[in-house]
Amino acid sequence: SALILDDNSERIYPLQVSSELDDGGDEDAATNEKRAFIEREHKSILQNETRYMCKVQPFKHQLVAWDFAKDKKSAALLMEMGTGKTKVAIEDLYYIWKHKEGEKHLKVLWVCPASLLYNEQEEFSKYYPGSYTIAVVEGLKKKRMKTIESLTNSAVTYPRILLINYEAVRSLENELARYNADVIILDESTKIKNPHA
Repeated sequence: SALILDDNSERIYPLQVSSELDDGGDEDAATNEKRAFIEREHKSILQNETRYMCKVQPFKHQLVAWDFAKDKKSAALLMEMGTGKTKVAIEDLYYIWKHKEGEKHLKVLWVCPASLLYNEQEEFSKYYPGSYTIAVVEGLKKKRMKTIESLTNSAVTYPRILLINYEAVRSLENELARYNADVIILDESTKIKNPHA
């Protein structure tokens, strides 16, 4: 599975109610149809809200994004900055773990810019509603390899989250292949669109 988080103001999550629908002007048939579709989708999702396990009550757009991504093999959350993509991704991981068939091992590789590594670790403590093990890959190469190895060999039955920056991924390719993540999350996807960003 893969989930891409992106602050892209030109692309709005398809079911998110946008201000263009509330401009107070005359609504044409297409706008009415779009409004009805969004209201139906939100109503359907809100009726199933009990499946959304969280520590902090979600906003409606976060619930819609969670529902969109939770059962997909891969998904992209292309939402505005500050709308809670990280929260949604963390809660999606809990859903994936709870609904995983067979053994409950879930290995997560969370790739983000180096400046966000500890912020993401903090976000897990705020939003993940269950138990987990988390490790930040940092330091010299030997230390980074040891961190990955210890999480790879861990026997815990709850999720293991490996936080790593984009630059370190290239130098630890073999170790990450052995880690064999079940879910990969790419935060700040500008890095995959432009490696020099």
